Amino acid sequence: MKTFKRIYTQCYSLEEAKDLSRFIVIKRNYLSSGTVIRAEISEAFKSNKRKGKDYIYVGVNSESLVIGCTHSQMQDQGSRKFIEPIKGFKKLLEKY
Repeated sequence: MKTFKRIYTQCYSLEEAKDLSRFIVIKRNYLSSGTVIRAEISEAFKSNKRKGKDYIYVGVNSESLVIGCTHSQMQDQGSRKFIEPIKGFKKLLEKY
């Protein structure tokens, strides 16, 4: 059976990214500060806005929540597989 421990998806709004990160932290029992996560998400959106992009990536590697601006940044942090729809991403997290 293939496990999906290293996956990520795109978020197009600050609220969507915050909701998804909260879901990940609760589902995976990660010990993370909500303030730090919100700051990382805001910084990633600001960085991508300067580059003309209106999205960020949110995902998990085997032991933590991962937030990034590009595919390569996510893969460098340990998230390997891109899952397009957020619904599909959440289903995989719930299943495994």
